Amino acid sequence: MGIRLVRQDTHYAWVRVGAGENWHSFVRHCIAQGWAGVENLSLIPGTVGAAPMQNIGAYGVEVREVIEHVEALDRASGQARQFTNEACAFGYRESYFKNEGREQYIITHVMFRLAKQAQFRLEYGAIRETLAQKGFPPAPLSLQAVSETVSEIRRRKLPDPTEVGNGGSFF
Repeated sequence: MGIRLVRQDTHYAWVRVGAGENWHSFVRHCIAQGWAGVENLSLIPGTVGAAPMQNIGAYGVEVREVIEHVEALDRASGQARQFTNEACAFGYRESYFKNEGREQYIITHVMFRLAKQAQFRLEYGAIRETLAQKGFPPAPLSLQAVSETVSEIRRRKLPDPTEVGNGGSFF
């Protein structure tokens, strides 16, 4: 558990997050800090540690775009290992941890590189249309507005898992 700002510069914040953190709570934390890159991934159920396993994605964004590295324990040796973004072998809903490394590693932390200036990704699905219905523009666009819009769209499409149990998406 835990969310810790490790370092920052004028453009990015590097944030180390424990695998057990709730994903959506982490997204909300990033938005509150003004860190961009995960707002389109709002309301995805699960934990931070599961995010790189599946390379979660939604509304034109995949988590691999903001992962710097993944920290994991080798189940056989107990040794800690760090996997660069490239070593994670991310693909569409795929990763090293889901394939070759399956059952071999336990993800403990994920290091994110989050932007301090948002580059909004609004081209996917009904985001622009829903934002327009809410008055964007002319109202200034924000990380919070994008997150709330994505959450609203997701709630219309999927039942609330706390009310109706569901297995999420299967392809």
